[in-house]
Amino acid sequence: MFYNCSSLTVAPCLPATTLTNQCYQGMFRNCTSLSSIEVAFTEWTNGTTSNWVTNVKSTGTFTCPATLPDTRGAGNIPEGWTKADAA
Repeated sequence: MFYNCSSLTVAPCLPATTLTNQCYQGMFRNCTSLSSIEVAFTEWTNGTTSNWVTNVKSTGTFTCPATLPDTRGAGNIPEGWTKADAA
Protein backbone atom coordinates (compact mmCIF):
# COMPACT_ATOMS: atom_id res chain seq x y z
CA MET A 1 0.00 0.00 0.00
CA PHE A 2 2.68 2.55 0.97
CA TYR A 3 5.65 0.70 -0.53
CA ASN A 4 8.48 3.14 -1.42
CA CYS A 5 6.62 6.18 -0.02
CA SER A 6 9.66 8.10 1.25
CA SER A 7 7.57 11.07 2.48
CA LEU A 8 5.38 9.02 4.86
CA THR A 9 6.35 9.80 8.48
CA VAL A 10 3.33 8.50 10.46
CA ALA A 11 1.46 5.40 9.38
CA PRO A 12 -2.32 5.31 9.59
CA CYS A 13 -3.52 3.12 12.47
CA LEU A 14 -3.71 -0.50 11.32
CA PRO A 15 -7.00 -1.77 12.83
CA ALA A 16 -6.77 -5.52 12.11
CA THR A 17 -7.00 -7.42 15.40
CA THR A 18 -6.09 -10.75 13.80
CA LEU A 19 -3.83 -11.26 10.82
CA THR A 20 -4.48 -13.39 7.76
CA ASN A 21 -1.86 -14.86 5.44
CA GLN A 22 0.43 -12.13 4.07
CA CYS A 23 -1.49 -9.36 5.84
CA TYR A 24 0.56 -6.12 5.66
CA GLN A 25 3.25 -7.81 3.53
CA GLY A 26 5.59 -5.13 2.18
CA MET A 27 3.22 -2.34 3.30
CA PHE A 28 5.88 0.09 4.59
CA ARG A 29 8.93 -1.32 2.85
CA ASN A 30 11.36 1.46 1.85
CA CYS A 31 9.35 4.16 3.64
CA THR A 32 12.61 5.73 4.78
CA SER A 33 11.02 8.60 6.75
CA LEU A 34 8.49 6.45 8.63
CA SER A 35 8.95 6.75 12.40
CA SER A 36 5.53 5.91 13.87
CA ILE A 37 3.32 2.85 13.48
CA GLU A 38 0.26 1.85 15.55
CA VAL A 39 -1.32 -1.60 15.29
CA ALA A 40 -4.23 -3.37 16.99
CA PHE A 41 -3.23 -7.04 16.61
CA THR A 42 -2.08 -8.96 19.68
CA GLU A 43 -0.20 -11.88 18.11
CA TRP A 44 2.50 -12.21 15.46
CA THR A 45 1.44 -14.77 12.86
CA ASN A 46 4.25 -16.48 10.98
CA GLY A 47 4.77 -14.81 7.61
CA THR A 48 1.88 -12.39 7.79
CA THR A 49 3.94 -9.23 8.17
CA SER A 50 6.79 -10.38 5.95
CA ASN A 51 9.17 -7.50 5.17
CA TRP A 52 6.55 -4.91 6.01
CA VAL A 53 8.97 -2.57 7.82
CA THR A 54 12.17 -3.17 5.83
CA ASN A 55 14.17 0.05 5.31
CA VAL A 56 12.05 2.32 7.52
CA LYS A 57 13.72 5.04 9.61
CA SER A 58 16.28 3.63 12.08
CA THR A 59 14.41 4.99 15.13
CA GLY A 60 10.74 5.42 15.83
CA THR A 61 7.79 4.34 17.95
CA PHE A 62 5.79 1.16 17.46
CA THR A 63 2.51 1.46 19.37
CA CYS A 64 0.63 -1.77 20.01
CA PRO A 65 -1.42 -3.67 22.60
CA ALA A 66 0.70 -4.52 25.65
CA THR A 67 0.14 -8.24 24.98
CA LEU A 68 1.97 -8.19 21.63
CA PRO A 69 5.40 -9.79 22.16
CA ASP A 70 8.40 -7.49 21.73
CA THR A 71 9.68 -9.33 18.65
CA ARG A 72 12.04 -7.39 16.37
CA GLY A 73 13.18 -7.58 12.77
CA ALA A 74 11.93 -7.02 9.21
CA GLY A 75 8.64 -8.87 9.81
CA ASN A 76 8.00 -7.47 13.28
CA ILE A 77 8.86 -4.34 15.31
CA PRO A 78 11.70 -2.52 13.53
CA GLU A 79 15.15 -2.85 15.12
CA GLY A 80 16.05 0.37 16.99
CA TRP A 81 12.42 1.37 17.59
CA THR A 82 10.71 1.85 20.95
CA LYS A 83 7.65 -0.24 21.77
CA ALA A 84 4.80 1.74 23.34
CA ASP A 85 1.58 0.34 24.77
CA ALA A 86 -1.62 1.46 23.07
CA ALA A 87 -4.07 3.41 25.21
